Amino acid sequence: MTNQLALIQKDLAAELAPAKKILPSHVSFEKFTTAAAVALANNSDLLGADRQSVINALSSCAKDGLIPDNREAALIVYKTKNANGQWIPKAQYLPMIDGVMKRARQSGEVSVIATRAWYKNDQFRVWMDENGEHIFYEPNLLERGELVGAFAYAKMKSGELQFEVMNLDDIEKVRAASKNSDKGPWVDWYESMARKSVMHRLCRRLPNNSEMMEMLERGQEMVWQKEKDVTPDTRVTAGQLIEAADKAPEPVTENSAPEKIAKDIRGSIDKITTPAQATDLRASVEELKAQLGITLYTELKNKIVRQHHRLNAIAALGASIDTAGKNGGTTNEERAELGALLHRSERFLSADEVQRYQQAIDDLSPSQEAAC
Repeated sequence: MTNQLALIQKDLAAELAPAKKILPSHVSFEKFTTAAAVALANNSDLLGADRQSVINALSSCAKDGLIPDNREAALIVYKTKNANGQWIPKAQYLPMIDGVMKRARQSGEVSVIATRAWYKNDQFRVWMDENGEHIFYEPNLLERGELVGAFAYAKMKSGELQFEVMNLDDIEKVRAASKNSDKGPWVDWYESMARKSVMHRLCRRLPNNSEMMEMLERGQEMVWQKEKDVTPDTRVTAGQLIEAADKAPEPVTENSAPEKIAKDIRGSIDKITTPAQATDLRASVEELKAQLGITLYTELKNKIVRQHHRLNAIAALGASIDTAGKNGGTTNEERAELGALLHRSERFLSADEVQRYQQAIDDLSPSQEAAC
């Protein structure tokens, strides 16, 4: 063990002394603090995060009996504003899928539990007959294709099989409902979040489900903020909106203060031209949640998320079509892939945009190989 790692572990052992009492018997305190020290030593952001938040995160992790080794659990850093409006880095414990499954097995009633991402070229089907529900899965390890969905299953020691399946539309609905849909884990670890989403559904049906559901909820309320770009743009800032609003009680009417705020934000949504602007406006809406009320807040959040996805879809389609056009012609397979990309993006685009991109794909000249 290096000197730095030894020093970090020594400090943690002292600060986490109260956690000894809440660690389950199968997790040694030394093993826990060693894993925590490695996590901090390998992440300068964690070392620089608010210290009390680090200790709080590790204490929550200890309570759940998980090791912060990035397999059972992870320590991540997000930024939040203090009373002075300054961005402060704080640590948060996030249970990983392996940790959740470990807890399920510890219930004593689950013999097998797993979750997998399901890709287009995998062999996968579920069906029901007179003998009950069935599931079949065989991954294609060479050509996976695009992500189609995720599933989770558990076999009880009684022999009963429980499983849940979510397609991409189901997963996207879960993502849209999260305040972190356009940042954090949903961007960095999409497949893991897809698997976690379907495991969330399965855990409702398992023994000790309240404990596992609580674990799965951890980290859901974090707002993954970034420091604001000072480049001038057309968005309405939170400060400007608050100054324009009077404190008016519900119900919201057309001329009430919350509706005036919402009207300004709707106008700003229409002016968004980059995903970064969408992220910043989303942060402003989060700050105004109390003033807006749940109905207007939900409406505006969903509109911003949709606009964010629309801009990402436009960027991806434009880049892919431009690249294909520069390659001296496209094969039928390449045009089919572009068509599939457009199909996946349709939900975020207007009918005119879909038609325009379809025309651009159709106008791509075939390669000499495809023309022969």
